[in-house]
Amino acid sequence: MESRVREFLDDLPAWAREQGDVHAVVLLGSQARADVPADAMSDVDVVLFVEGTERYLRDDTWLAPFGEPLLSHIEATAVGGFEERRVLFRDGLEVDFAIVPAAALADLPPAAAEVFARGFRVLYDDGT
Repeated sequence: MESRVREFLDDLPAWAREQGDVHAVVLLGSQARADVPADAMSDVDVVLFVEGTERYLRDDTWLAPFGEPLLSHIEATAVGGFEERRVLFRDGLEVDFAIVPAAALADLPPAAAEVFARGFRVLYDDGT
């Protein structure tokens, strides 16, 4: 894993602990899979399970601890019917933040569960 990605993944749990509305952070995709590891050009896919998704979808100031966003936009997730904030930071780090209501932890849509089945790593869990 590239050092910038490693740094981001190391910082993410501490950031999540400081937020009152983040219940879990999960790493998905190639950065989470051990069988076919990510290459140097792979982006980072994380799921933020939060109370109140609007803060993360309608305002991008919460991104500042991770670096300076060069580009940021919202789009639908590929599965599950949620939304994600896709971010390209000035230093080249690319992160897709799927913003998912914390209530979905108890009952993920089947298509989303299939994505998790391909490999994931829990980076933060507040225990609730």
